[in-house]
Amino acid sequence: MTVKREYQFKEFDQPLEIAALTGNVSLKDGRPFLHAHAILTDEQGHTFGGHPAPGTVMFACEFRLEAFDGPEFTRGPDAETGLALWATPE
Repeated sequence: MTVKREYQFKEFDQPLEIAALTGNVSLKDGRPFLHAHAILTDEQGHTFGGHPAPGTVMFACEFRLEAFDGPEFTRGPDAETGLALWATPE
């Protein structure tokens, strides 16, 4: 059985509130890369979670960004998963 490794996105044509947003910024191909997870709620309190898709429109979002000293976090291809994961510093 072949496993298809790709994100599945859903569209929501309604206002949703960001209940939580977390993630990280690392380097991928020498450029900043944002990896985020969001929990969204509708007017009835139903929740939806996952990765915001590229091009997702958000009206307003407050966030805190923390920077750490040390080696840069970089992403590179992982042979086992096919995903761009954090590379181990040498």
